[in-house]
Amino acid sequence: MNLMWLSDQQVEFIRTSIDNSSINIQEVKDDLLDHFCCSIENQIQQGVSFEAAYEKTFLQVCPNGLNQIQNELFLLVNLNKILIMNKLKYSLGFMASLGISIGSLFKLMHWPGADHLLVLGLVGFVMLFLPMLAYEKYKGSTQRKAETLKDLLGFASVAVLGIGAIFMIGHLTGAGIIIVGGAALFTFGFLPLLFLGMYRNALKQKLQ
Repeated sequence: MNLMWLSDQQVEFIRTSIDNSSINIQEVKDDLLDHFCCSIENQIQQGVSFEAAYEKTFLQVCPNGLNQIQNELFLLVNLNKILIMNKLKYSLGFMASLGISIGSLFKLMHWPGADHLLVLGLVGFVMLFLPMLAYEKYKGSTQRKAETLKDLLGFASVAVLGIGAIFMIGHLTGAGIIIVGGAALFTFGFLPLLFLGMYRNALKQKLQ
């Protein structure tokens, strides 16, 4: 790497900027350093200052910051895993919803197998799909605490209601208490925060 147009301090400045990012693959860091130095040197030879050349190169390579490169690398490396997990998650959600929907129809029509379909659907939805959906939503989430609390109360109320429904179908003790608890979470926890958020968003849109 030819560094004749850059001082040791300038090279160290570039290296430090890269090291301070979330990039953790040394080969990528070395390639970035080489690319930055070559691009900046070419611009300096044309009379551009180091600061201006650095900023221009930075915007060309990573307009959203160096951490963007690490995020893109992570997506590339884990793309197949992410796709498989998404397929599994939404397939589970679909199958569970299908079980609940068909089971409810069977229950209304007094057809055999209704309870089994409902229980399987509810277990899949409450025990598998909801936790996966909640984890995906809040992994690295930066949303406000009020929004997070609202969503958590929504997830919790649906989960508790689902468990209560399973208990009721299985004629297990405590079904009524669980359902009342889930309904209370939904009515007095999730709904007020939902409509408060809607009111605030409408107010912001009118003030803009």
